[in-house]
Amino acid sequence: MPSRTTSLSSRVRTGSAATGKRAPAYFGRPIGKAQVVRAEELSSLLEDAEGRGVLSASDRDEVGWTDLVLRGRWRADDRQVMVLAEFPSVVDRHDVLRATDRATLLTRLGTPVVPMVAGTSVTEQAAEVARSRSVWQILNGRMIEPAAEAASDS
Repeated sequence: MPSRTTSLSSRVRTGSAATGKRAPAYFGRPIGKAQVVRAEELSSLLEDAEGRGVLSASDRDEVGWTDLVLRGRWRADDRQVMVLAEFPSVVDRHDVLRATDRATLLTRLGTPVVPMVAGTSVTEQAAEVARSRSVWQILNGRMIEPAAEAASDS
């Protein structure tokens, strides 16, 4: 039986979710009008950025391995953003760093990017890195805002 995270990832990326029907349900708290950026569109954006010298070929490839990219309006200030999400089963430090590194690269395209990780659990070290780098987490379907997590630890 697939893990809840694998199920979330596949539901968001495939079938009706790929048309954006499920994205608001999973990501609607921080991002309004969420739409999945399909793989073909992401590839085109990355190739254009490489052609303009904004990304190297290795940067393009790195971002291309991202599990999911969304676009929408950040509810806190109504600005256009992209969300870059990684879906490991157990979130570790490496997953958080990978999400932030890829988000930094994707930001070069000109739109702010919010990194997220989603899993069934998170290691203590990964949670610390997520807080320090303002990475949102989805754990077992529950959205955890970096600031809210830090406040609950005090």
